[in-house]
Amino acid sequence: MARRLLVRPSGMIWPGTLMSAAMFSTLHNQDNKPANGWTISRWNFFYVVWAVSFAFYFLPGLLFPALSYFNVVTWFAPKNVVVANLFGVVSGLGLFPLTFDWAQVTYVGSPLLVPFWAAMNVIGGLVVVMWIVAPVLYYCNVLYSSYMPILSAGVFDNTGNIYNVTQILTPEFLFDREAYAAYSRVFLPITYVLSYGVQFAGLAALLTHTLCWHGPDIWRTMGRSLHEARRDAKPVYQPVDESRAASSTSLGSGHGSCIDGSTVSNGGGGGGLLSREDVHCRLMNRYEDAPLSWYLLTFASMAAMGMFVVE
Repeated sequence: MARRLLVRPSGMIWPGTLMSAAMFSTLHNQDNKPANGWTISRWNFFYVVWAVSFAFYFLPGLLFPALSYFNVVTWFAPKNVVVANLFGVVSGLGLFPLTFDWAQVTYVGSPLLVPFWAAMNVIGGLVVVMWIVAPVLYYCNVLYSSYMPILSAGVFDNTGNIYNVTQILTPEFLFDREAYAAYSRVFLPITYVLSYGVQFAGLAALLTHTLCWHGPDIWRTMGRSLHEARRDAKPVYQPVDESRAASSTSLGSGHGSCIDGSTVSNGGGGGGLLSREDVHCRLMNRYEDAPLSWYLLTFASMAAMGMFVVE
């Protein structure tokens, strides 16, 4: 239903597919010129890397799991609570983040798929929130956090044990206010509290960041999409000179420019990229679009079925 906003603009790429596309295009390229003295073919290099990765994974995955969580600092003081809180990995802050397991490196997402500035933004937030703010609040006993693990996803009661939810529920599994007052209030570890706060702040920041940095592009694309919907016609493209298209592919000018009643400039910048439709959508313009009513009917029927199953 939102294909005019999320599919047709050439700037709406899915970054996760870039790595796979680069690998496939590299492997299937027939040109095998020597590069910096390397004469091995692409496929042979791929097989070597695959075999080495397959063999090495048996070390952290089976034979020596300590390579996955290489918190060597805690080995020298296994009974020190402060060292475990600061340098431990399972129940600590992991201030010595060293691992030899690629599965741990890519646990959240592959670092090869994101720009360097985005990775540094995440690391900076981790250092400030988890490595500076969390220890200070924990050892200041804010919200009674010193009586609980510094890092845990559990919920605790006033005795330091895991919260027993069944004690505050009625036989009909409803909340019992009197039983809650007699049992205990809920206590959360400090990292759990910070994660909730950061997530709520992230939702607000997502809206403001999108409006401030991408608001004009979204507004422009929505206007063009509504204009196209009112006209109920497909865009018309200007032909591009083949000699110029070959030399300007990296700038996206080979995609042509979309004309919706007025010529759109092929100039640089994000606005120019978003004002052009993707080349694959242009190739698909020879086929008739599925009516919007089909998508609306599918959405309504699936939503009704989901509500019926849940209820």
